[in-house]
Amino acid sequence: AKVKEIEKVDGMSFPLVVKPRFESTSYGLAFVESRAELEAAAGRIITDFRQDALVEEYIDGREVAVALLGNESMAPLPLVELDFGARSVRMMTGSDKFHRTVDEPQKVCPAPLDPVTESDLREIGVGVFRACQCRDYARVDIRLDRAGRPFVLEINSMASLGQGGAYVTAARAAGYDFNELVLRIVDV
Repeated sequence: AKVKEIEKVDGMSFPLVVKPRFESTSYGLAFVESRAELEAAAGRIITDFRQDALVEEYIDGREVAVALLGNESMAPLPLVELDFGARSVRMMTGSDKFHRTVDEPQKVCPAPLDPVTESDLREIGVGVFRACQCRDYARVDIRLDRAGRPFVLEINSMASLGQGGAYVTAARAAGYDFNELVLRIVDV
């Protein structure tokens, strides 16, 4: 039997995630499984958003948000895991963020992680925050692949403060109500 060769694009294997370079809230995000889908998604981004398309390998696994508060003194808040349930593609979409799906991922806080992984993710989050020269507050989204290896997806230098968002969920678990959180960010 002939084994099908895995198609690669610039060293990356399908499936891939394609997104606009300068957007937020998953606008234009596409999950692609072939070269034709990749070309179509990149074309839509270039045409509709008038910007470059970022292409990255899809990492199947767990997703954890590291909410950070501080500057010189950093206070990582409790970690938040996105529970995708039975979804085959485990990623947050724009429809999820605007509460338009029936199987919207649930936020679990504190994330059920072993102490070593939790410490590693906090350290990675703070490292990304410092490397990107962020200030005051941010959220770092990290994917743990099936082997438990961490991959930074992105940093949200102005993380959403929506009531159902991961940052507010983490702050609530740390004992902040919304007003206290906002005042703490201003104080920082």
